[in-house]
This record gives sequence, C-alpha cells and structure tokens, in this order.
Amino acid sequence: MKFKPNKISITSGTGESEHQLNAYDRALKNAGVGDLNLIKVSSILPENCKIKNKPQIPPGSFTPSVISKQTTNKNQVISAAIAIAECEKGIGLICEHSAPTIEKTTVNKTKKMLNQMAEDRNKTIKKIHIESEQIIPTKTGAAVAVAVFWR
Repeated sequence: MKFKPNKISITSGTGESEHQLNAYDRALKNAGVGDLNLIKVSSILPENCKIKNKPQIPPGSFTPSVISKQTTNKNQVISAAIAIAECEKGIGLICEHSAPTIEKTTVNKTKKMLNQMAEDRNKTIKKIHIESEQIIPTKTGAAVAVAVFWR
C-alpha cells in the first residue's frame, strides 16, 4: 500500500470512566478522533507534509496516526504529549511521550527526545509544534495526544 500524506493535525484530550477502555475512548472522543480507526505509524513526518487544523474526516476512516496514551486509576496525575519538528530539509520528526507526571515534565521530556531524534539524523529543527494534556481523574482516567495524517 502506497500512501504519502501531505497534511498532519495534532490534537489531545482526556477522559474518565469506571473502566480503562472507556476512559481511553472518551479521551479520544474529547480529542476529536474517537470515531476514526487509528492506525499506528512510526514517527516520521513526510517531506512537504503541512501542519493544518484537523478537517472533518469521515467516521470509520482508516487514519495513520502517532498516539501518546497514558491511563491511571483515580487521584493520580497523568499527562500525554506529542511534538512535531519541522526540519530545514527533507523529512520532519514526531515524538510522543506519556507518563504519570505533570504536563510540564512530559512536554519537556518530549522536546528533549525530539531533539535527540534530530541529532541522530543530523537534522536541523526549524519549528516545534506541541500538543499536550494533563488530568487528575476522580475515576479511571486517560490522557491522549494524537497526530493524524491525511490528504
């Protein structure tokens, strides 16, 4: 299958429920991607792929995605982040991270890992775009940050 997307959007959300799966589902719905079939892909931004606001993607669509997910039981802080690096030439990079920590810590680690990815590839980062969420749930909770590719 050959599919080279030319657009990408990032979003994030949180959810709570009595059950972990339902908390995750609610977080995806809160992020606006709950009715899509998210297909996990690795963290490379194709050359000339532009960062745009997410369009109305038809429900049920198979959608290539990079997903950061963290779940927990009640009363524990969790966060999820995703960062996209637009690089000087060629491909860009995407880094996802989630942890049972505050949002600021997760965002900082995501940036650090993204810079390491760029260094490993001898890439120069022009601009970084970040989306993140944090929650301290009163029930089972989930935090997600998602990048979706489209044409």
